Amino acid sequence: MGVYLILASVIIRALVMFGGQRRLTVLALLVVYGVLLAVYQQRTAWFAAKRRRAAIYLGAQSLLVIGLILIPPHFDFFPLLFVPLSLSAVELLGRRYGFMWITAFVLVMLWQYVITVRFFKQINYIHESTGLAMTILFGAMCF
Repeated sequence: MGVYLILASVIIRALVMFGGQRRLTVLALLVVYGVLLAVYQQRTAWFAAKRRRAAIYLGAQSLLVIGLILIPPHFDFFPLLFVPLSLSAVELLGRRYGFMWITAFVLVMLWQYVITVRFFKQINYIHESTGLAMTILFGAMCF
């Protein structure tokens, strides 16, 4: 239930923050993410049967989140969608490989919040120190 609350909060915030064509793009990606999340919740045995299926699922969901992160103006709430994926990664792949996926998620957050702001002067509405704090917070939630 908690994963759906996270998704709902991201959808509500996206509705408030985006307008026009970007809103439709963001909502389309969030709907696909939600459908895949619901399918995963119903068909866990199918994903657990082979690690390849689990990796494809996690990769597809991760690409959706990264796609959302790349939509300007690069809002800070999309990495919250890595939290349900972290739970799925550990459940499907075990602690060792699941933590590798979580580490990759944290590196994506670090890239979004700190590296692009500091070194590439990407337009973002958060400061790099705030971004580092958010990376630590969201990373801890994932772990």
